[in-house]
Amino acid sequence: MKNPLFYAILIFTLCFACKKNMNEIPNPEGDTSDNTTHYLRTRVYSEDDPDAFYTYEYDNQRRLTKLTQYDNGLTIYSFSVIYNADTIKKIHTAEDFIGTQYYFPDCEGKITRALMNNDTVYYTYNSEGYMNSRITKTDSTTFEYEDGNMIQATRFSRSTKNQTGFTKYAYRSDIDKAHIMDPLITGLLQESFGKKSKNLIDSFSTPTQSITYTYTFDSNGLPIKIKGTRNNGAPHSYQVNEFESR
Repeated sequence: MKNPLFYAILIFTLCFACKKNMNEIPNPEGDTSDNTTHYLRTRVYSEDDPDAFYTYEYDNQRRLTKLTQYDNGLTIYSFSVIYNADTIKKIHTAEDFIGTQYYFPDCEGKITRALMNNDTVYYTYNSEGYMNSRITKTDSTTFEYEDGNMIQATRFSRSTKNQTGFTKYAYRSDIDKAHIMDPLITGLLQESFGKKSKNLIDSFSTPTQSITYTYTFDSNGLPIKIKGTRNNGAPHSYQVNEFESR
């Protein structure tokens, strides 16, 4: 198995579901307003290892319908998504993880409950439409926002009420046009989990590590190359993105 790309590490200590979440890449959708060009990410790879890559497929509403991870011609991991009016099904297929997760949106389309990994997960939102908390049977995670960006995620044990981990985020002035650096790491339609952070992540830090990102942009302002560096100067990750507009 090749070294994971940068977004595998972005799924910090506050991992949202199971270990396979390291592969659940955020759906790269552009702004859905009528006068905006929509940018969709179709392929991700590491420049020094082009045989290990991810591909994305979408429906005619620009919603992510399938993600597949390849390595040397083999399918390592895959999930598909089926959207219904009252339920979203996420179907995982991999050698060590096969199963279906169910997500239930409210009347505004925001997911408030999910069934996954023998657990019921609840999501709440603040008055501005940002995700406020995520609650499982064992822990709860709260999210803090500033200037339209999620700046801290903090996890607590539901049994002891003690804090068990946190991640802080800092942002650049560049707009994240394709939502590829969304720290919520939902892996589904972006709008299904409320508003997303508007800017590209400059760095994130936990009690044990800090990662800073540098970007190479194309003429549309999309980050086609992303390099991550650890706080000690050591390389952390290198990712190449391919996009298309619809």
